[in-house]
Amino acid sequence: MAWMSWDRLRLPKPMGGMGFKDMRAFNQALLAKQAWHLIDTPDSLCARLMKARYYPSGQLLHTAFSGNGSSVWKGILHGLDLLKRGVIWRVGNGADIRTWRDPWIPRPSSFRPITPKGNCHLNWVH
Repeated sequence: MAWMSWDRLRLPKPMGGMGFKDMRAFNQALLAKQAWHLIDTPDSLCARLMKARYYPSGQLLHTAFSGNGSSVWKGILHGLDLLKRGVIWRVGNGADIRTWRDPWIPRPSSFRPITPKGNCHLNWVH
């Protein structure tokens, strides 16, 4: 039996590998999908339970890890990190956009306004 490195096993079969997936990345993608489900269907039973327990006065995207919580919640927050790296706001009427903190500028920019904040006290667009 010949031993192969994990990097080689992950190669597609036509390239001499076994086509194994990166399980860490796959797991984080599934956890991000769960986080998206909580955002996309806020009236579902699961979303209402999580909101009542872990972020009662806010939104999931603005939730910070507090160090405690169930393993399910910790997993969802791990997936939320991946989700935050790839999601931007659709501006619409702008009522819910926090100008200096929310990622509303499309890629490939840094997701932040280029203009310096200065003395402007405007944080929300109303």
